[in-house]
Amino acid sequence: MVGAAVRSDREAGGERGNPSSMSHVVGSWVQNGSGVALAAAEGFERLTAVVGRLAGSRSVTEVYDHILDELVAGIGASSAAVTILDETGGHLHLRAGRGLHPDASASFPLSLDVVVPVTEAVTTGIPVWVDSRAARDRWYPIVVGSDAAVVSTAAVPMRSGDQQIGVLVAGYQHDHRFLETERVYCNALADACSLALGRFPPVAPT
Repeated sequence: MVGAAVRSDREAGGERGNPSSMSHVVGSWVQNGSGVALAAAEGFERLTAVVGRLAGSRSVTEVYDHILDELVAGIGASSAAVTILDETGGHLHLRAGRGLHPDASASFPLSLDVVVPVTEAVTTGIPVWVDSRAARDRWYPIVVGSDAAVVSTAAVPMRSGDQQIGVLVAGYQHDHRFLETERVYCNALADACSLALGRFPPVAPT
C-alpha cells in the first residue's frame, strides 16, 4: 500500500532461496507467478539479457556497470548503488553508484548502527521497500531534512550461501509504489549480481 514501508518481502511473495547458478536465477523468476506475468511482456527478456552480460563480465567493474545500467535504465531508478559489507561485518562500503548525491556517497563507509534502508536490509537479510516520503520519514527519521535522501528506496540484500555480502539499492526522487513484479525483479538482479561477483576474488573495501 502506498504510504507504508514494506519491511519484509514475506509480504511480497515469500522467502528468497539461495541461488546456485545464473540459470537458477532465471528459472526462479519464471516459476514465480509475478515473473510469469511480466515474462509475457519484457521482463523475462530483460532478465535473460542481464544475466548473459553478467556471465560474460571480465571484471568486478563490469559486473557493477551491468547491474547499475539495469537499475537506472531498466527499472527507471533515479539513482542506484552497489554496497559491499566489509570483513568485520560492521560497515557497508560503496563500490559503485549512479546518480548519487555527493553527500550520500560521502556517507560511506556506513556503520550498521545507522538505521537506514540499506543497513536494515543487510542486517536482517530481508529486502526493504520504502514507497513514499511519509513512509521514509516515519521509519527513518535520521534522513528527514537531508538533501542527500531519496524519497523511495529499494534495498535488496545480496548473499553468498547464508552469508550477507552487500546490498543493491535503487532510489527514486518521488513516491514510487513497488509492484510485486518489481520486487521479484530486483530480488533476481541481486541474486544474479551475487553470483557474478562470486567469480572474482574479493576486493578489499577502500
